[in-house]
Amino acid sequence: MSDSSSSDEGGARGRSSSSSSSSSEDDGPSFGEQLVRRKIATHKDPRKTVQINDASKSKKRSNKNRPAEMSSKRQVSRFRQVLEVGSSAKRRDPRFDALSGTLNAGHWDTAYSFLKDYKKDEIEKLKKRIKKCKKHEIHLKDQLVKQMNKLKNELVNKEKFDKRKQLEKNIRKREREQIASGKKPYFMKKSMLRREELKQKYDELEKKGQLNKYMSKRRKKNSSKDKKALPWVDVD
Repeated sequence: MSDSSSSDEGGARGRSSSSSSSSSEDDGPSFGEQLVRRKIATHKDPRKTVQINDASKSKKRSNKNRPAEMSSKRQVSRFRQVLEVGSSAKRRDPRFDALSGTLNAGHWDTAYSFLKDYKKDEIEKLKKRIKKCKKHEIHLKDQLVKQMNKLKNELVNKEKFDKRKQLEKNIRKREREQIASGKKPYFMKKSMLRREELKQKYDELEKKGQLNKYMSKRRKKNSSKDKKALPWVDVD
């Protein structure tokens, strides 16, 4: 009896273990199925990523005045565009733009006529500073002399420019009077304008009594130019 009972118990145990193993094999996936599932999990579908990016781009702010939310996962660049400059932005030169108005030379001269007196005062101050310079202040003295000569040249050039403009004005007035009397209109060339300038200059020098001195300097200058232009000949 004891042997039969023990054999029955052993058979029951074997059947239970076999049933449990078969049930576990039926419930769990096989090794091949697990590999397939892993491949599917690691594989990314590009269509899904594009849809996600499009969804993030299409996200709008609740209020347009609020700043845009930036992702904390991206590294912030050190260089960023503070002001947005559109492609329609164009540079504008005020000298050739109608928005800046037109230049009235006469009004400009009267408005800034004080600059002439200001430069004259500066020249007098520089002369006093040059006289006070000591022997060891050679560099400072040279700078002051250059600055004074610059202001003098500006005054001389401005005086020449004003004389030229006044001469052109007088010539245009004379031409208008002659046209009104029946003469054909004549537009003066630059060469004729230079002749008129020289004539005016000689008249002024003659009134001051400096014409002979000026002409002698002019002759010396021209003769030195002629000598330099001559070919050099070596005499053995």
